[in-house]
Amino acid sequence: MKRRTFIKNTLPLAFSPLFIESMIRQKVSEMFGLDFSPADFKDRKLVILNMFGGNDGLNNVIPMDQYDLYANHRPTIKINQPDLINLDGTLATNKQVGLNPALTEFKTLYDEGKLNVIQSVGYPTPNFSHFRSDNLIFGAKDGSYTSDVTRGWMSNYLSTVFPSFNDRPTSQYPQPLGIQIGLNYKHNGYLHDAYSNIGININNLARNNFYNQLRSPNNSEFRSLLEYLKQIELASDTYKQKVEESFNAGTNMNGSTPYPNSDLGKQLKTLARLINGGLDTKILTAFRGGFDVHSNQLNRHNPILEDVSKAVYAFQRDIEAQGVDDKIILITISEFGRQIVENGNGGTDHGSLSPWFVIGSPVKGGVTGRNIDLNLINGHHTTDDLQHDYRRILSTIIQDWFGNTDTTLTQVGLGTFGGAEGTPNGKLDIIKDNEVVTNTTHTFSQFFLDEFNLVEVKTVNGWTYYGKTATAQTYVFAIEHKPNGGNTNTFAPQIAISDLLDDGMGKDYYKHIQTNRANFIFGKTWNITLTSGTLTGFVNMRFFLNKSRLDKVNQLATDFHNLVAGEKSNALWIKTTDSLLNPSTDFNNMGLTKSIEGVGPATYGIFENQSYYQFDEVTNFNNRGGAICHVVTDKFSTFAHHEKPGTIIFTSNGKMYGFNGTEWKKLFN
Repeated sequence: MKRRTFIKNTLPLAFSPLFIESMIRQKVSEMFGLDFSPADFKDRKLVILNMFGGNDGLNNVIPMDQYDLYANHRPTIKINQPDLINLDGTLATNKQVGLNPALTEFKTLYDEGKLNVIQSVGYPTPNFSHFRSDNLIFGAKDGSYTSDVTRGWMSNYLSTVFPSFNDRPTSQYPQPLGIQIGLNYKHNGYLHDAYSNIGININNLARNNFYNQLRSPNNSEFRSLLEYLKQIELASDTYKQKVEESFNAGTNMNGSTPYPNSDLGKQLKTLARLINGGLDTKILTAFRGGFDVHSNQLNRHNPILEDVSKAVYAFQRDIEAQGVDDKIILITISEFGRQIVENGNGGTDHGSLSPWFVIGSPVKGGVTGRNIDLNLINGHHTTDDLQHDYRRILSTIIQDWFGNTDTTLTQVGLGTFGGAEGTPNGKLDIIKDNEVVTNTTHTFSQFFLDEFNLVEVKTVNGWTYYGKTATAQTYVFAIEHKPNGGNTNTFAPQIAISDLLDDGMGKDYYKHIQTNRANFIFGKTWNITLTSGTLTGFVNMRFFLNKSRLDKVNQLATDFHNLVAGEKSNALWIKTTDSLLNPSTDFNNMGLTKSIEGVGPATYGIFENQSYYQFDEVTNFNNRGGAICHVVTDKFSTFAHHEKPGTIIFTSNGKMYGFNGTEWKKLFN
């Protein structure tokens, strides 16, 4: 492929900020899923299948309670009732549907609890132009929006959660966060009015380099010449290199479930192989056209549905065999549906509504919404029976699946669609309960924080134990209120905890500091305020943190040290000397803004099968904060003139010091 051809068809998208290789990034990700919830959302991906042309949903999902009316509206293109697949006989009557027989594999996925059918999806004031409606849907708009759509919701999402996006691949940010395949032009979902490079299209690259490999091995007599030319391309096309590296490192594992030998089958097969090869991509889009069936619909539409069903099924089996199916969901999107009443050419014309399918192991299987009411016909449309604004589906995925806040939804353009419909949190009930990101999270520079107040769980032998809830016997923190020789008063504390989380985009937790300053990483911060009582002396405290996770921190520091750093510390426990700690503002590129000192030497113990680190004789902790940090210095650091509160240094004699605003104080590690 000519280099200019590749560049024309690969428009770079957002990328993961890598300071170090993916092995280390993965260790960071594993380390900081600290008591977050069963739904650890790191490394999650979304695959979007764009069913372009207006999928005729009424011949996908047929309302069994209105079959006679359906058949009356479609005398020549109806699916005969004996041929329908009964999706689920346990559903309420107004949810009983027959599945098109071409969607056999979808029935299997439904029976496995991996498919949710969302009925009557659309948007207000529908537009029946294919490209305009597609533009509106991928721009998070509806038909009342009359201006040009210049920003897609996918680009909005990626640029919002990647505030350091700088519009180009670099050695530090080499991998794309979004990929499209199946289209020769840049998809409007990746449009962005601030960045020119916010989409990577691998369609031509895939056709020329990947599809042929999926058919047969490359044994051309010109292989050496091609390899030489390829190396020249790889040297100049960073994204292309990363994509090809992932493809060559990956393999498909669909086993006895073959992909169809179709364009869509090859697209999804390529994406699965890239995932297996370790490509760090958050959103992957595939394309299947042909749904604009104005004539001869039965002979045209059913084979397309069969292709979709088999390709998606093979993709699901592939990622299951890879062991990554818990990190991936797939949704089908169509810009609109078809009219209820068939036309005079054995087909259907443009309509307003269609079902969307959400597929994957984390998906809560079922049918969302009742059957379309075929009596509510406005002309040949069912515009009066819009049940689900498509933006509610996207809001659910961005928040409940990817783990983002209402603020993020607003920035993406979906902030008003969390509404009252669906579950109590305003989203559709399409993600399994144990996979939903339920905690309050928000973006902190390049990080996500999980913030919560602890509640008292129990008191045993003078120790009061605290957790996220009073009912779960899972502990985060404990205080011995009246230790021997220490405090004698009764008091009640409020304990606020922040856990640093992986945001699912491969972001590292290193704060990359300028030359001669320490790199640092923190995993948990806390603030303690007395709500009643006073203190007369020290207390003893316990922090519950799995020892294996601390071991991973130490290994992480060793790996980083071997690559770029000069010195490293063990896990470091610090506390502020002046006030509470706000991790959103008190950690920045210059270090910490608070005066700090060491908590003290720790002893390791176990309580009810949970590991803890105990700190004895802790004083002056009311209205104070603290954190567990890990510090790694740059090579050849001198730390001259760094007398700034919160600065941490690791000296050549192996000692850790923190500057408290007045003097350097030795910290314990």
